[in-house]
Amino acid sequence: ATASKDKTVKLWSVDGQLLHTLQGHKDSVYEVRFSPDGKTIATASKDKTVKLWSVDGQLLHTLQGHESNVNEVKFSPDGKTIASAASADSTVKLWSVDGQLLHTLQGHKNLVSRVRFSPDGKTLLLHLLIKQ
Repeated sequence: ATASKDKTVKLWSVDGQLLHTLQGHKDSVYEVRFSPDGKTIATASKDKTVKLWSVDGQLLHTLQGHESNVNEVKFSPDGKTIASAASADSTVKLWSVDGQLLHTLQGHKNLVSRVRFSPDGKTLLLHLLIKQ
């Protein structure tokens, strides 16, 4: 899967054949991730949303709530929770795979650029960009 500034995500076979083009974001797509079971795709965009797609290209959910670009999205190891990190609003949001907002993690005073789940899925590691 590839993400682009052209607002699309493209799904490719390993031999280079284009399988699907996912359209629906209103601005650049920064990241694309597969769920652990490979059945769901999450995309993060400059349009302040995360979108969840089936691998056949159908839009399942649009996750809204960030106040700035969503730079990263990660699935928990069990695939039941999604973490999204937005840069300028300095938050991480946790979502269920059915699109419900579970928690907003606040308190950082700098840009949140990356988020990682621990292997057991019970802890998050955040990477911050320091404003200078």
